[in-house]
Amino acid sequence: FFNYKLKNEGAPPKKKKKTVNGTTRPWDREAAEKALALELESQKNAGANAIVIRFPDPEVSKEVVQQFHPSIENVHFQAPCGGRYCFVTLKEESNVEKVMSEINRIKFGVGHLQAERKAPKTEENVGPENIDPFTLYVGNLPTNISTLEVKEKFPTAMRIDVGYAQKMKFTR
Repeated sequence: FFNYKLKNEGAPPKKKKKTVNGTTRPWDREAAEKALALELESQKNAGANAIVIRFPDPEVSKEVVQQFHPSIENVHFQAPCGGRYCFVTLKEESNVEKVMSEINRIKFGVGHLQAERKAPKTEENVGPENIDPFTLYVGNLPTNISTLEVKEKFPTAMRIDVGYAQKMKFTR
């Protein structure tokens, strides 16, 4: 039996340190509700011109490949081999229904392309208490963007952090 002593046992709890550029601003529910309403309004038509194009590739599976020759014992795909598709954003003045109809008539491979409206993201119901109305996250920035360039676009920002999303590798 080992007797370990906790690091802060008997000592008063340490205060959290502020970040170097720590700009914690007090905000109220009204500011949060206003920010949330603005975000919801801007997202209303965000996906109106977005469609998905599916390619008519024949389905490939281990079973299909094993039928190619009786000597095949094991099949391994480097990446998922599901159907191929891509997301497309149309020009603002485009007639989405007409574009989808025309794309659906295009022959490709063993069949025709299949266009459909992109399904809207279903997000959890976020309330004003779950957001900070003074924080703005901007995505899809080029990897070579500098903090100075972002500051030029947001001159009244008190703090700017430029970070990069990590690509996830296939794991076991």
